Amino acid sequence: MSNPNEPDAVWLASGATNCWPRLGHITKSGPATVRGLLTEAAWHATRRSERVRCYYERVMRGDPDRRKIALIATTHYLARVMHAMLKTGEVWREAAVADTT
Repeated sequence: MSNPNEPDAVWLASGATNCWPRLGHITKSGPATVRGLLTEAAWHATRRSERVRCYYERVMRGDPDRRKIALIATTHYLARVMHAMLKTGEVWREAAVADTT
């Protein structure tokens, strides 16, 4: 079984040998209702949670044109956190975020 993060033979044969293929395209797969609810949860979390807000701002990199990219990345982050919380039975613990500036 090959590593999905490594280029395949077809990609290498195309002559693009000095860069990796782009990973992480924004897709619209999955139920629209669930995507909408997760996105709404991400908007609320960026306003109420310091940890999530810091993640959102880090992805945004201070560029207002990256707001939607940062929102989708934050939505994916929340989905991963929610899945881990469901697996372990833990509840959300808001920890203080260290100031890096």
